[in-house]
Amino acid sequence: MSIEIPISMSLGGDIYFRLKHKGGMKNKLICRFAVNTSFVIDNIATFTKETVDPDKVAKDARYHPDFKIEVFFSDSCPYCSPEHRVEKVCVKCISRMEEEELENWYKIQEILDGHDYPNHEQGVMLNFN
Repeated sequence: MSIEIPISMSLGGDIYFRLKHKGGMKNKLICRFAVNTSFVIDNIATFTKETVDPDKVAKDARYHPDFKIEVFFSDSCPYCSPEHRVEKVCVKCISRMEEEELENWYKIQEILDGHDYPNHEQGVMLNFN
């Protein structure tokens, strides 16, 4: 089953979903899940019985063993991506960021720039020793 939610606004950061069954007297929570758009790969976020809340969903026999939820995103900007350095982000995307978010991006970039990444031999030693 697919449900399309047409949203004409840009979403970014933490997004929280709550799926409910609409009943006659009250709505019953089916499951909930959250995703941060910075960690979405190839515009798809996939959730299984084991990765949604509440934990009892994973043990509930009413849920099919292959239960999954896929959330599909589309790029809001054809030029920018989360991998870009802040200086490379277009003016339109920068203007949508709040000042605190922009400051956080610069802090993250500074941390990454100062990180001493291992070369191949060091990586092998770190992974296999």
